[in-house]
Amino acid sequence: MTNIIYKFLLIAFTIILFNACGKKKFLPSVDEKTELFGWAGWVQLTADSGAINLQDFFPNYEKIDSIAKTSDYTFAWNKGQQMLYYRLNNSMPLISEIKAFIKTTPYSIIVKRPAKIAHTFFFDPQGTTYSTVALNSEINNWSPSKHPFTFEDGVWKLQIDLDQGQYQYIFQVDGRNILDPANPDSASNGIGGFNSLLKVSAAKEEDIPSLFTQTFSENVIRIGYKNDITRYFVLWENYRLPDDFLKQTDGNQLQIIIPADAAKLERSHIRMIACNDKGISNDLLIPLDKGKVISDAKLFNRHDYHSMVLYFIMVDRFFDGDPSNTKPIDDPDILPPANYQGGDLKGITKKLREGYFDQLGVNAIWISPINQNPEIGYVEYPAPNRKYSGYHGYWPISSSKIDHRFGKDNDLREMVEEAHRRGISVLIDFVSNHIHQEHPIMRNNPEWTSSMYLPDGTVNIRIWEEHRLSTWFDSFMPDLDYSKPEVIDAMTDSALYWLKKFNLDGFRHDATKHVSEDFWRALTLKIKKQLIADGKSIYQIGETFGSRELIGSYIGSGMVDGQFDFNLYFDSRTPLASNRESMENVANSLRESLRFFGHHNLMGNITGNHDMARFISYASGALRFDEDDREAGWKRQIEVEDTIGYHRLMMLKAFIFTIPGIPVIYYGDEIGMAGANDPDSRRMMRFDSLNSFEQQVLNNTMDLGKLRRSNLALNYGSTHILHASNDLIVFSRTYFEKTAIVAFNRSTDAKKLNVKIPSWLNSSNLRAFRSGEFSVIGDELSISIRPVSYEILLNE
Repeated sequence: MTNIIYKFLLIAFTIILFNACGKKKFLPSVDEKTELFGWAGWVQLTADSGAINLQDFFPNYEKIDSIAKTSDYTFAWNKGQQMLYYRLNNSMPLISEIKAFIKTTPYSIIVKRPAKIAHTFFFDPQGTTYSTVALNSEINNWSPSKHPFTFEDGVWKLQIDLDQGQYQYIFQVDGRNILDPANPDSASNGIGGFNSLLKVSAAKEEDIPSLFTQTFSENVIRIGYKNDITRYFVLWENYRLPDDFLKQTDGNQLQIIIPADAAKLERSHIRMIACNDKGISNDLLIPLDKGKVISDAKLFNRHDYHSMVLYFIMVDRFFDGDPSNTKPIDDPDILPPANYQGGDLKGITKKLREGYFDQLGVNAIWISPINQNPEIGYVEYPAPNRKYSGYHGYWPISSSKIDHRFGKDNDLREMVEEAHRRGISVLIDFVSNHIHQEHPIMRNNPEWTSSMYLPDGTVNIRIWEEHRLSTWFDSFMPDLDYSKPEVIDAMTDSALYWLKKFNLDGFRHDATKHVSEDFWRALTLKIKKQLIADGKSIYQIGETFGSRELIGSYIGSGMVDGQFDFNLYFDSRTPLASNRESMENVANSLRESLRFFGHHNLMGNITGNHDMARFISYASGALRFDEDDREAGWKRQIEVEDTIGYHRLMMLKAFIFTIPGIPVIYYGDEIGMAGANDPDSRRMMRFDSLNSFEQQVLNNTMDLGKLRRSNLALNYGSTHILHASNDLIVFSRTYFEKTAIVAFNRSTDAKKLNVKIPSWLNSSNLRAFRSGEFSVIGDELSISIRPVSYEILLNE
């Protein structure tokens, strides 16, 4: 009771203090119409010298009049130059600023200096002679040719600069993969084996600054922080707040006056980041509604991407709303799982009208490609050379026509209009990496594609890493050559065509890492100039399998908004689907994602997707991690073997619905559909005759979707991991007085856990989302978690 009274008095005193000092203040100079569309995301520098593309931030970069001098780094730039060339100084802090002026208006871009640590790998041959040793790792996207060792003084060595984090790796010794004999740490590779595990740390977590929101009044925000801060930046939109808008007080607190300019905008944001000599803090993001801190999630709409819940629909496999266009290819060599099954655009519209997505809490849908695909089947290049149709949409023979098996132009317009009426955005899957050989480009401009053969005669098909920008996906799918400006121009115009003609809200981009950065910059620039400049909201999410560094290289103000966080998914899949790895690995992976992509990122956190086996197939024992998950679907019927899989799936969903980023539901995962890898993971969606477990999973998905959409802490809260051990993980999300404490127990035994609660976390009036048992005494939370389950404690 004493603790509650203390918090009440503190809040009351703070409100009085704010009202006394929080006079309305306007910024010295703000453009009525910004020249920097969207936020200037934090820029992670990767080298001590290089260039920053200013057009990523300023579509009309030639309007920049000057860039402020700084002692943090030296730079070369002349008015009208697109590139800002920089060289870091030895004393540069971990975070710094680029301040660009257009007339008298200053725009701020926050940059993070490289924080790489030198690490040396050693391999002792123990007297055996080897010809080559190389590093095969997620560090180099599993391309050992990028990091060969050198033989010195009887030992093979490789020195490489690495970001803080943990990395899986193996050594490739004369072409044979082996674990590092000198490293006892290992982790599952997800396919039945293990990789060595390297942990790189620059500083202890407890030494790095930690930021959290405390209270707010009419026009003042109070921020708390833990550990010393040597530098911080507070921005409203892309304007750094001057010192007279900020006041540091005793007790590690910062008061921020909200600029009066914010009242002119329906939606704007306060952002903050800080550092000391040990590391960079978490970032804060505070949404404002006409200049006031948002305290009611009902004010959010589908354009507030941090409150997005995204649902992925494979059009052909979702719902058949028009049987007249159900036309599978008449070819006995194409087996039913690889042929058209009848789903179409009218089917999606029907489910929209029935309120199916509203019940799930979904406010955005992503549909698979609907471009016209071939009328005949094709045999895949690798063995066993099965024949497929283009039911999935990824073999475009047209860049502008809708496949007649999915519907017509008016069907898409009707679907989008119905979605928008319900506050649901529509993203379309855009294929830019390749075309099908029947595409008109192959008739009119065959030189626009790369060669299917490398100079040495090697067939350049599915060489995903070494030739990722030129490799073909199959012998009938030419790869587009984006080294040619005319190809970039034509394909970016094609993308804009879909957005404009059908009033779509963005893209899911297929095979992002296989397309050059020049394409993404050109597309995003056109979107900014032709759509966002006129007030349209466009969200772009990419698909890249690879290291976090590679994934992050495609994210930014001039690129895509986010990508799917496959690393976090795979790091979570094994521990949550089985008891084979520690939940500490999940916590570490979450920390790394937040470090790479930010604490308020727009990454997609998935339940699964169409290119992998269903999570529940592993979680129920229907699939083994060490088997060929694609062939398994052809050889036997994959169904839920053990009902424990449903509970493990509910844990996975609770995880992605409560961490930063965008929850992404793969159709069918809301009920726990089983399946091996594609095409078995692409079965026809079932809406009826659910068993009791499927209904429980569906109800749980609905509850989580509505919770995510309505809870401010889960949308904009700061994230702090409170506990991680073999079977348990507990973390908090906090947004001012709103708190969510999320706890997982993957053990088949019930667990009781005592967790220390930080002093700044409001633990009063908590309730259990799932009616679990808990108590709070002083600064300690005691919580009981049922077997293979989770609990969420909330105070709203």
